[in-house]
Amino acid sequence: RDPEMSRGLGDVYKRQIIPGGIGLLRNYKNSNAIEACVTHFISKKNPIATMCAGIDFLRSFWGNGLLASEMKELTAEEFCFDADNNIYYTPAFRKTGSCYTALSGIDSMIYALSQAQATF
Repeated sequence: RDPEMSRGLGDVYKRQIIPGGIGLLRNYKNSNAIEACVTHFISKKNPIATMCAGIDFLRSFWGNGLLASEMKELTAEEFCFDADNNIYYTPAFRKTGSCYTALSGIDSMIYALSQAQATF
């Protein structure tokens, strides 16, 4: 048994990015490994970033109020941050059909996440 491989994902990674595709979310909802990983990140207050429908998945852990007011005014190029829960979110494709515009929001969110990670 390889001790490096038997470590939990949360011990190896310090941040988690959850994609927002509906198909992926359906698979996540039925995945004990993903649920365990997210639960571990929650307990450690490690940052979690998500986009599009990924917020719906995270709300199954935190409730429907997670980032609800912050999201209302967001454009596809923007992201918001919940400091209490260490959650980053961009609506991306929920607010635009343009890949370029959505990518701007995703890039800005990931950049902010990487800058926050540098302080760990």
